[in-house]
Amino acid sequence: MSQAFIIVLREAFEGFLIVAIILSYLKNSKDRWLVPAVYWGIGISILASAAMGYLLREGVNQSLWEGILGLVTVVMVGSLVIQMWRIGPRFKSDVEQQLFKESSKTSRIAAFLGVLLFSVIMITREGMEMVVMLIQVRQGRFVLGALLGLTAAAVLSFAWLRVSHLINLKRFFKVTGIFLMLFLVQIAIYSIHEFS
Repeated sequence: MSQAFIIVLREAFEGFLIVAIILSYLKNSKDRWLVPAVYWGIGISILASAAMGYLLREGVNQSLWEGILGLVTVVMVGSLVIQMWRIGPRFKSDVEQQLFKESSKTSRIAAFLGVLLFSVIMITREGMEMVVMLIQVRQGRFVLGALLGLTAAAVLSFAWLRVSHLINLKRFFKVTGIFLMLFLVQIAIYSIHEFS
């Protein structure tokens, strides 16, 4: 339960922050007409992540595939956690720079599609990370942990809207990153077990 809780809490909160940065940028840059592209992107991302989770859960039941997916999870998520530790301080400015590039296209259709694609890629990345990690959780009460994590992320997101100056994001991502790295060690051990 605790693994599912930490995974969902971190990834859902990261997804919220990405959406908040995108919407904030669009509203501050007078490109409010592009906000529906972000909402469409959220919907597409949720569907894509759910489909990936379903395919992985239903289609992968052989030891070899579980071992391979476990190692892919360790490499992918481990490198992303390390990458976030490195680029975290400039993440917001990088996102805003890419949004400026996409939203300032001369064609309104191209700008809408650019923001939509950017939103889908950024949000789906978090959803896919969550799915790939959750597929490796072997604890009981998995659903309860995931629901509690989602609830905690929603509460934290609401608190973020109200009192963001009180939340130390650097510490939050560092602590949850450490828990994710410990979980990745467990996945690596499980993968080796499946290979044997």
